[in-house]
Amino acid sequence: MTKRETDLNEIKRLLAEKDSDGVYDKAFGFINFYTEDEEILLLLCQIFESDWHKAHEDMARAFQGISNPITAETLFKVTFSDFENYNWNENYPMQRKCVWALADIGTDEAINYLKQIEQQANETIAAFATKRLLNWESELGRKGPLSQFENS
Repeated sequence: MTKRETDLNEIKRLLAEKDSDGVYDKAFGFINFYTEDEEILLLLCQIFESDWHKAHEDMARAFQGISNPITAETLFKVTFSDFENYNWNENYPMQRKCVWALADIGTDEAINYLKQIEQQANETIAAFATKRLLNWESELGRKGPLSQFENS
């Protein structure tokens, strides 16, 4: 069995068993190792959207680091999620990280998600999106590699 097959099976196990500790131990490494593997990233997106772990902020940061457009829809969805463990903080750090990740993806789809967040989210979260949209041009150097082709 290849490393990829072993890792794929482990990600599926994390999902099936709702292994919160495993998410902390392994998911970030998987995100950073399989930066362009859509099958694996989509499974990791399923974990990210789940409410049985508390690793959302760290996963959002990891997704920002790889800036893969396959994660954009999930980042958008999680921005509007009402995970119980994130209701304690009116500064919305998880949502802020999702907005930054979308901005760094930099595709047309990501900018459309930011515009929807700006229009539909609460005032604080909408302000995160507004700031990223206002700074779009000055932050072009941070955008993912695919955004160069889509936004030209």
